Amino acid sequence: MEGAFIIIICYFGGTNFGRSSGGPFKITSYDYDAPIDEYGLLNQPKWGHLKELHAAIKLCEPALVAVDSPQYIKLGPMQEAHVYREKESLYPTQSGNGSSCSAFLANFDERKTASVKFLGHVYKLPPWSVSILPDCRTTVFNTAKVGAQTSVKTVQSDSPLFHNISVTQQSMVQNKIFYTPKTWMTQKEPISVWSENNFTVQGILEHLNVTKDHSDYLWHFTRLNVSAEDISFWKENQVSPTLSIDSVRDILHIFVNGQLIGM
Repeated sequence: MEGAFIIIICYFGGTNFGRSSGGPFKITSYDYDAPIDEYGLLNQPKWGHLKELHAAIKLCEPALVAVDSPQYIKLGPMQEAHVYREKESLYPTQSGNGSSCSAFLANFDERKTASVKFLGHVYKLPPWSVSILPDCRTTVFNTAKVGAQTSVKTVQSDSPLFHNISVTQQSMVQNKIFYTPKTWMTQKEPISVWSENNFTVQGILEHLNVTKDHSDYLWHFTRLNVSAEDISFWKENQVSPTLSIDSVRDILHIFVNGQLIGM
């Protein structure tokens, strides 16, 4: 079977809803700065740059599918060419004699631009780049030259909260400007069991069997009560009590007399 295969991962970002993200404390976004983000918006210049790349490869299609493997040509100490040609001649055309030829010129030098000579012509290759020549003569694309427009996306909220926001945001709200940038906020949760679904059990239960996909969170609470006699014994024997934890699944909070001392 002749041809070439190209894989791009990932091209279209997505969102893992519910527990499909893999478990608790996992982000739901599966985006990885994809050319099209999880909201379906174009991520420029990456999307435009890849569009131009695909168009250039499309021009090379007759040569790519005509041979099993390219011809390797050394162009310099860190430069090389991979030539896909249907016939032995390196001076074909896309029409007339029916032959086809496409070339990929690569410069692996990460810092310096290189000038290479290929089939009687001189080509300048930017650092760490590949030039595509669909007819083995004309450069139609170079990976280091980005021609697509750069765009900047901002996240805004159409219903900002009236607490925990800056004075500027409060002024915008008062003036009925309801689109304000969303910022990180902290939420204090009570230290104790506050859910109506809490229960007491001896031992540790399996997470998924308890939550049944209704929640990503399952907290285990336990207490160690220290008496006055214990403290006196430690002082008399110069013992420093130590809490040893063999392993932690996700996250652990430690409180002493209601005060957070570690996590």
